Amino acid sequence: MKIQFTGYKKTKENFLTKLSKISSDIKTLKDNLSQLNIFSYMSVGGNKMTVVEDKNKISLMSKGKNKNCLNITFPNIFGSGENVDFSFNSTKEYKIAVSKPFIFSKCLLFADFNSSRCIKKILNKEYTVDKQELGIRHKYLDVGIGLDKYLFVRGKYSFVDFNIKKGLDFLKITTDLKFYYNLATFLQYKLLFRTGIAQGNINQVDKFYLGDNIKGYKNNSILPSNGQNNGGRSFLEITNKLVFKMKTMDLYFFNSIGCNHAKENIFEYICKPEIQSPGSLGHSVGLGLNVPLRKDDYGPNIDISLAYPLLKNKDTETYAFSFDIQF
Repeated sequence: MKIQFTGYKKTKENFLTKLSKISSDIKTLKDNLSQLNIFSYMSVGGNKMTVVEDKNKISLMSKGKNKNCLNITFPNIFGSGENVDFSFNSTKEYKIAVSKPFIFSKCLLFADFNSSRCIKKILNKEYTVDKQELGIRHKYLDVGIGLDKYLFVRGKYSFVDFNIKKGLDFLKITTDLKFYYNLATFLQYKLLFRTGIAQGNINQVDKFYLGDNIKGYKNNSILPSNGQNNGGRSFLEITNKLVFKMKTMDLYFFNSIGCNHAKENIFEYICKPEIQSPGSLGHSVGLGLNVPLRKDDYGPNIDISLAYPLLKNKDTETYAFSFDIQF
């Protein structure tokens, strides 16, 4: 199909042209563009499509006295849908993710490389987990081989892990939902919803450990095991955000809640509060400020937020301050 693109700056025109040729209709084209994760906005009018490209982002985060994080994201770094992400923190954990799209005659495929190191405390012991993965990803299937002798096969929302060395197998599923609604010209509501379940003979390292997405709590600190560092088999995270849009900045208030359950049914946890253990629930509130450095939509901006935890556990932070720059 033929369509004229407007609004792009970094993206190469021939790349967009190739992508439109393998798309049978507008819906398929928008779906292919969404898979690239390089556009924050798309709209169609007739044979014209307007896009807004994602910005480069540098995030600095401080959580209490012992953990500082640096995240760097370069979407569409070479103009053909290549994405590069770096994440480092003061505890020597890191994550590097690189993806590259390839356009064939009738489909869009991605080549992925991921390298990471994380430190997890399980049953009062520290484990350093190193993973390197190479994979090929399609809309409905993701197949990759890890250098740590793991074979990964992913469906659209599923993660199946076979440990070749030990013979373990499990199914791990996570889903994410983002919802935005304009209440007024100056007021916007945002909902972020995330849930997951793990079934089968899953090892401790690959269970769910919450904390980072619930501001005010340390990483891996929201656990179902009543003080022991033992991950969960199901979880739920919800963040509500109310954004007041002003001429020169956006002011927002948010509250976040996360629960982590030792069993596979998170709704059992919600419906039976008597089975909840201390530390398995996190709840925080806070406020933030988003300031654009230029008047146009493509300019950089600064995001500053401060969170306060309402429920205390042994790893609760007295504060969680984050400072983000998008450019």
